[in-house]
Amino acid sequence: MLKNILSPRLIIPVLAGLLVGALVGPFQLSCGVVQNTACAADQCPPGPAGPAGPAGPQGPGFSNCQWLYTACGAGSGVECQQICPAGSYPVSGSCDAQAGASLSENRASTGAAVFPDSPASFMAFDRWVCETAQGNMQFTYALCCKP
Repeated sequence: MLKNILSPRLIIPVLAGLLVGALVGPFQLSCGVVQNTACAADQCPPGPAGPAGPAGPQGPGFSNCQWLYTACGAGSGVECQQICPAGSYPVSGSCDAQAGASLSENRASTGAAVFPDSPASFMAFDRWVCETAQGNMQFTYALCCKP
């Protein structure tokens, strides 16, 4: 029995397997690709930085933004406005009407008699306007920001 275990036909393949296992042990073979096990958990060092992307459009930035709202009076077709504080502008806005009311206006606007030509910067406006065609408006909201 010991003679069969120590036979070269058995020992040579076992030793070859151990040698190959020791050499390939730090790597994982997956579909013929060698993968370093240190990278398995996103632990590889970062590669070189790529080229910088294109610069985005330049324009006024947003800072000191705050949501403001105005409680609206009851009545059909009544326009309700949230005016932004001096030096701030309505970047976005929204309307809150009672159930069943339909909106006819939901837009940025100005207190001036003339509406700005398109395209206009958000700094051309000073308020958000909501109006119902029927039903009651409850609140008008504006996100007012300083450039």
